[in-house]
Amino acid sequence: MKEYPVLFLSHGAPDLPLTEHPAREAWQRIGRSLPRPEGIIVISAHWLTNRLTISGSHSYTTIHDFSGFPEELYQLSYPALGSRELAESLREQFEHENIPADIDIRRGLDHGAWVPLLLLYPQADIPVIQISLPMNASIPELEEIGKVLAKQRRSNLIVCSGAVTHNLRALAPEGTPPADWAVRFTDWVKERLLQDDGKGLQQFRSAPYMRLAHPTDEHFLPIFVALGAAHGQPVELLHESFSYGNLSMAVFSFHAEATPPAIH
Repeated sequence: MKEYPVLFLSHGAPDLPLTEHPAREAWQRIGRSLPRPEGIIVISAHWLTNRLTISGSHSYTTIHDFSGFPEELYQLSYPALGSRELAESLREQFEHENIPADIDIRRGLDHGAWVPLLLLYPQADIPVIQISLPMNASIPELEEIGKVLAKQRRSNLIVCSGAVTHNLRALAPEGTPPADWAVRFTDWVKERLLQDDGKGLQQFRSAPYMRLAHPTDEHFLPIFVALGAAHGQPVELLHESFSYGNLSMAVFSFHAEATPPAIH
């Protein structure tokens, strides 16, 4: 394999590791199908900063940045190690491309990072670097961040963790069929990704039911980092389902060569 894939994951609710759900099984199978990288670089919608920031911790705490879930969930942890060497290398690469970047040596992993990683690589034995999502970055700037990350793909798996739909006020009991708006917005996103229509995807704010699918933008924006890191490679839909009614759990993989089998 010349390069590791770029994954865009809809990370859903934080209790996924405790839930009997098709997405949980799919992520576990995707993790088993992937080769073992030297490191994992993850960008999560739950770390918002003014300037791009790179985690530089030697070891991570597990941030339980949610409330109202069963106590068992708060006992889960993902004790991954970091890599200061990779963090410094990334900072230098960003600054070489005129993208100012800071290093945070204290921050742990938020649930947008550790929940997917717990299912993909449950042993927590691969070094992890988390990248923040700059709040005021434009779509082209997010794609530029992805292009810098692409230079690391010979050794590292890039995971962009957000959501195809994310409206917490529209949740329903698990097992409830998704509403029409959630299905239609998800289909709109799938069509543009699978047809390599990145310019069309940039118009997501004008898409049907956009503000029902995303009252705020931050969970959708990691997809543009993934597009930048993919540098034009084709995309494959690895999994699609819904959780809590209207949370899309779609997973996409970008890679030039054969990707893991589609999992539905």
